[in-house]
Amino acid sequence: QAAFGIAQGSPVERVEAVEEALQIIPALWSGEPVTFAGKHYQLENAIVAPAPQPRPPIILAAIRPRMARLAGRYAAGLNVQWDNRARFPQLFAALDEGLAERGRDRSNFDLSVHAGWNDFAPDPLGALERWQRLGFTRAIMHVHAPFPLMQFENIARQIGL
Repeated sequence: QAAFGIAQGSPVERVEAVEEALQIIPALWSGEPVTFAGKHYQLENAIVAPAPQPRPPIILAAIRPRMARLAGRYAAGLNVQWDNRARFPQLFAALDEGLAERGRDRSNFDLSVHAGWNDFAPDPLGALERWQRLGFTRAIMHVHAPFPLMQFENIARQIGL
């Protein structure tokens, strides 16, 4: 149990709950009443008003194939950690399976990499090119304080920002 006394469930149960939530949330954003009878969530004529316009994109993070497959089925994007790059072939295969199940492909899909500053800063252009070749459309850097502001400025100039 978490600090607030909410049972988290097993890893399998948590992924099942995420899958249900991925079906419920977009339905709620329609602004119409939603009834849903799932294993983890039950809704009866639930409504979100006002409905968000535009609808926010849902981006999932994954370290295992099952979540990557769910991203392909239900989400607008997937974020993976650079530290888990050994798993990329399995994650990308699962993502592609999930996309194909919905008649989609990666052409309009947000695939982002989450990397540490030390993976990026030594060769920013090289890192961005490498990530782009792997199919990433966005990179997110994790930087610890104290923030290297001068390095930020230098890199921004290097990459044309």
